[in-house]
Amino acid sequence: MTTTTAEPGTEALDTDRTLEIVRVKDDENDLDSEARGQMQERFPVPQPYKLGPLSIPNYRSPYTQVCLAGLTTFLAVGFFGVLAGLGGAGQVNPIIADDANIILYSMFAGVALLSGPIITYFGPKKCISLGGIGYALYGASFWCYNNTPNKGFVLFGGAACGVGAALLWTSCSVVMLTYSTEEQKGRFISILFAIFYMGVAVGGCIPLGLNFHNAQRGSISNGTYAELTILMALSVVPGLLVIDPQHMVRTDGTKVKLELEGRPIFDEFKNIWFTLKRDPWILMFMPFSFGSLYYGAYQGSDFEVYFFDVRTRALDGFLIGLAQVSSSIIFGCFLDLRIWRRRQRAFIGWAILTVFIVAINTCGYFAMKLSNRDKVIDALDVQEGGLASELIALEFFYGFQDGLDNALAYWLIGCFSNDPRMVATLTGFFKVFGATGSAVAFGQDIHLLPYSTMFGSYWGIILGGVFLLLPLIYFRVHNTEKEVEVE
Repeated sequence: MTTTTAEPGTEALDTDRTLEIVRVKDDENDLDSEARGQMQERFPVPQPYKLGPLSIPNYRSPYTQVCLAGLTTFLAVGFFGVLAGLGGAGQVNPIIADDANIILYSMFAGVALLSGPIITYFGPKKCISLGGIGYALYGASFWCYNNTPNKGFVLFGGAACGVGAALLWTSCSVVMLTYSTEEQKGRFISILFAIFYMGVAVGGCIPLGLNFHNAQRGSISNGTYAELTILMALSVVPGLLVIDPQHMVRTDGTKVKLELEGRPIFDEFKNIWFTLKRDPWILMFMPFSFGSLYYGAYQGSDFEVYFFDVRTRALDGFLIGLAQVSSSIIFGCFLDLRIWRRRQRAFIGWAILTVFIVAINTCGYFAMKLSNRDKVIDALDVQEGGLASELIALEFFYGFQDGLDNALAYWLIGCFSNDPRMVATLTGFFKVFGATGSAVAFGQDIHLLPYSTMFGSYWGIILGGVFLLLPLIYFRVHNTEKEVEVE
């Protein structure tokens, strides 16, 4: 086996210790258990509980932990996605939701920049739970606004949700990408995102059932807001059951290393600068990150509200969730297939995503041509068929593309490092630019830019971003990335 000293950007971010990256050549990629055992000390793997013929996963198993993190996103982010899928957070006038979302994503971007150091210091358990509270406040603010137009509470709810989103997503990414082995990253991404998107799909049944007979333009019912808010608040519970990294052992017996004893939190903030200094290639990831949430303003506040009545928007939200579940499971599992080496899977995955982006948004262009801010049309209903069915199908594939985007993005972050500090920092960067892009897009909507401008800018950004992933994959994705402490 050949080892090389770590290149810039592949070193762990802890300046108090020296790490060496062990890279295995293509013909040596399949390491046996003995070789892996020489690379890192082994620890007892948590065994499942036996209940007669049944085998129950151990609470400390990485699979249990990623499911708990996924359940938090199911309740918090999933039901937030239900509101977003309804268009304008379920309001007939999307302006109030746009105002809240500008603040939400601005706070999301600001806190996400610092979320990596915060989470590695305080641990995912506390940060995931705090994140769930932020989402619940967002739902409660629109519940209140539906009865007493209190714009101040809505704006506060947006700010709280932005802070919570940054903490929750970065924490869940640490669980998803560092509790798994290198061979399991795609699988763990599939698990977490499938559970998350299932929240959008299952949650979509609530407004669909409560608003099924509402074939008018208008706001969703109080009962819908109440149920969504309560469910988002329950996300705190699974978050408190997550185990922090320093207590975790992976399924191959390797321990997730994160030693914080005696380290002041200010030392953790230095990792933000060290990441950019030691891994400048990560800047190629940022345009794609910028476009990852840019679509929300157009596809939610404009496309949905412009074309559909309330019950069709509710049905659409359910179908989008199903599309996201399907694509995240399929693509995440594909990225773990062992018939190709990791670099090959990265290039094939990139090609698949590019084809879908071009095909789906080409169809979206023709749909965009049917809309105009200066012309109000009669709301389309699902029972009409024809154009309504075509536009619903387009929204389904918009959701399918979103699942592909996230699966590849997080899988690439997992390829860059196995170190919790670096994963948290890189995920923070990903969310900083994603939230910034969303805030910009909602700002365009506030200023009533033409739909053609909003759609065209999104298509240009996401397409340019995916092409910039190509050199990043070429220079930074290796067939293995094992970090070994040098004595």
